[in-house]
This record gives sequence, structure tokens and C-alpha cells, in this order.
Amino acid sequence: MFLKAKGFIKQTLLSHDAGWYRPGEPNGGDFRGYTTISDKLLPLLKQKGFSEFDTKQVMLTNPANAFTIRIRKSNA
Repeated sequence: MFLKAKGFIKQTLLSHDAGWYRPGEPNGGDFRGYTTISDKLLPLLKQKGFSEFDTKQVMLTNPANAFTIRIRKSNA
């Protein structure tokens, strides 16, 4: 919400790690799936006033832009 308010939503990338594995526990411990963003974060952002456009910006457009290969033009 802070980044959106400050005009940085087009530069925001999310990271996600389930972090469920615990070597000392049987079978690695209780499984925590990779659904926190879709199950918790996105509904919270919607509740806080994020539009569908904002959500697509963060979930689709920004990662696509971040991983696009571009040729930089020289300033020389």
C-alpha cells in the first residue's frame, strides 16, 4: 500500500517461499503450500482498495517487464 501510494506500484515485485521444510521433523514437518499470495495477500489488497488493474500490474505486468530481455542503447 505504501509503494502504491508513493507511485512505485510499477516497480513492485513479489517474492514467495513456502518455507515449510524442517529437516529435524518427520517427513520435513507440516506442509505449507505455495498459496499465501492468492489465499491471503490478494484478498487483503482488494479489501484495502487495490483495483484489478493494480493486482494485474503487480502479479503479471511487473514480472513480465522484469524478465524481458532488452538491448540497451549506448549514450555515446
